Amino acid sequence: MIILLLILVLSPLSFGGVSTLHLYIFHLGIIVLTVLWGIKMVAARNVKLLKTPIYIPILLFTAYLIFHVYQSDILYYARIELIKTIDYGLLFIIFINNFYRKKYVYTVLLALMLVGVVLASLGLIHYFKKTKIVYGVGLRQELVQTVDGEQAQTFAGVLVREKPVQYENRASGTFVCPNHLAGYLELIFPFALGICLLSHLVMGARLFIGYAFIVMLSGWILTFSRGGWLGGVAAFICFIILALLRDDHRGNSWILPIIVVALSLTLIAIFVKPVQDRVLSITPTEGSAACRLNIWKDTVSLIKKAPLWGHGPSSFRWLYPSVRYRELVRKVTYTHNDYLNTIHDLGAFGLILVLLFCGMLFIQVRKIPLFFDRRDQQVILICSLSTLVAVMVHAVFDFNNQIYSNALLLMVVAGIIIVSSRNFESEQDQFIRFIEINRNLFLRALVAVIFITAGGIGFVHGSKLFLAELNFHKGELLKDAVLWDKAEKNFLTSAHLDPINPEVYANLGDILNAKSLFRKENAGDAIKLYDIALRYNPYESDFLFKKALLLKRNKQFESAYKAVKDAIALEPHHAVFISEYRKLEKLLNQKP
Repeated sequence: MIILLLILVLSPLSFGGVSTLHLYIFHLGIIVLTVLWGIKMVAARNVKLLKTPIYIPILLFTAYLIFHVYQSDILYYARIELIKTIDYGLLFIIFINNFYRKKYVYTVLLALMLVGVVLASLGLIHYFKKTKIVYGVGLRQELVQTVDGEQAQTFAGVLVREKPVQYENRASGTFVCPNHLAGYLELIFPFALGICLLSHLVMGARLFIGYAFIVMLSGWILTFSRGGWLGGVAAFICFIILALLRDDHRGNSWILPIIVVALSLTLIAIFVKPVQDRVLSITPTEGSAACRLNIWKDTVSLIKKAPLWGHGPSSFRWLYPSVRYRELVRKVTYTHNDYLNTIHDLGAFGLILVLLFCGMLFIQVRKIPLFFDRRDQQVILICSLSTLVAVMVHAVFDFNNQIYSNALLLMVVAGIIIVSSRNFESEQDQFIRFIEINRNLFLRALVAVIFITAGGIGFVHGSKLFLAELNFHKGELLKDAVLWDKAEKNFLTSAHLDPINPEVYANLGDILNAKSLFRKENAGDAIKLYDIALRYNPYESDFLFKKALLLKRNKQFESAYKAVKDAIALEPHHAVFISEYRKLEKLLNQKP
């Protein structure tokens, strides 16, 4: 339970776990959690699995993703998606098989509500103080003043993250993007609302949870995430409908909608002007709404090329620049629509597996009226299904399910739906018990060896990836500080531990390029490093362009011309690429 809570609490606090470095830390934690689960079952002679068909879409999706990963041209990024998917699946399976008791569910929910209050409170501070720093004003300056040299650079990079300018006046908590805070809070505040209004908890606990709900709702509103607002409103509507469907012997179900609507309108009224301005900013011709429409249109054109099987995991960010509309100058990592993103990367078959998983959760609605004598279990099921509705609506407008902490929380909510819809008084009917294994010492020992061996291999592999990412991260900071020799050492260590990371070779190429420029030497070694980077990611136009500049410097004009031409094929509207292409074309035409 402690390891589970640490993962769920720390992942949103570490900027949502979006950094690969943070991802590997939580990955190692989930591996440890899995091994401990296996050892616990063997030691207790109680090897069992919950009876549920929901394993089927999880296993099929994982197998399908593994197939895609090893067919991918960008293995490094595809492997990250596979690791995340394995983490989500393991966490879900561990949760439904271990934390199905009411006390465990309430402990997890209480911890999540506390995290939600902290994140919403930070968001409120960001909004009212108009700060860009996630973890406090002036922290970067204080670090630089108190710690010297590269250590200051490392601490500043790890502990401080600045929000982009467009997010300055919006609550974002520990997330850089406010939309992700909205996505996180909408997974929690329906539980706070339901427990406060409908549960059997004592009045003091319900009042505290009601306070938590108001804080989280305020933070959610001040994210100014229009997709998040729609998702939250959908959750409220679903909550009211499901609550009215339940059996209520007190006969006061009619009070619930009035309380919810009155509270929501009161909070919106407090912030009515900024909320109104944000809603009125939606136009089909300009702003973020128009940008999303154009991105979706471009994504559909890519999907048409591989509608059934997709282009591969994590491929959107690399393939999209080839169809990106001219006015969009920044790079886009995700589609701002989880459904389109899934179809692009994994095709219609991948989306079907995801929807099958969601469908198996939604069919639990039929269980709500059955728990007349277990009102708390009934309430938790209502809240869980409401959060699922919020996520599915919000997924139309954003990519919250690509954020590690949000996806982990979603899998916990999915686990709560499964365990809340079960009657665990007759456990022998609810679990598949492996009787032969439990009775046979040799078989139990074999199961333990399998768990320990698989966990050990996974832990060693994950540790190597973590150390590689740590050295890479430090190398980038040292490179920015113009400490090239130290940076090169860290990049070489990273390449040794994880040889398929294209960014490592590109950074080494940058360093050798800079050194050769100062020493007025040939840049042939740097070109070779860019070639290696392109082998592991042939879709990165920046690598091609940097290689072209080096070739030009070495007076290999025809090769430089071809490299720039290839870069433009990957990113047709890049003004710098086009300008250099014309210069090289003119240079080649002038040659005798």
